[in-house]
Amino acid sequence: MVIVGKQHAPEREKVADPEHLLMQLQMKAATYSDEQTKLSLAINHLRGDAADQLRPHVRDDRGNLTNIQAVSNILENAFDNPNDVAEAESRITTIQPGARDFSSN
Repeated sequence: MVIVGKQHAPEREKVADPEHLLMQLQMKAATYSDEQTKLSLAINHLRGDAADQLRPHVRDDRGNLTNIQAVSNILENAFDNPNDVAEAESRITTIQPGARDFSSN
């Protein structure tokens, strides 16, 4: 078989909003009482970089974690921005006034 043109790997799915992802996983998992079912549900919903973080914790088709909070902790450690406070402070100090005049109200 001859392939014409370049082959490109599919784009990796990045975690755009880790907090939203965690909220979705926790809400879906809350409907189940069995921890292994919760873990399976959460792990099966992950894609891309998020799934890569949990791959080492899957053994023999089971999540090798204690509970859904462990999944949350792993994802928060991987994707949470440790500099979010410093970055917010930096953005505040660089705020520039716009052209609107608010003094005439």
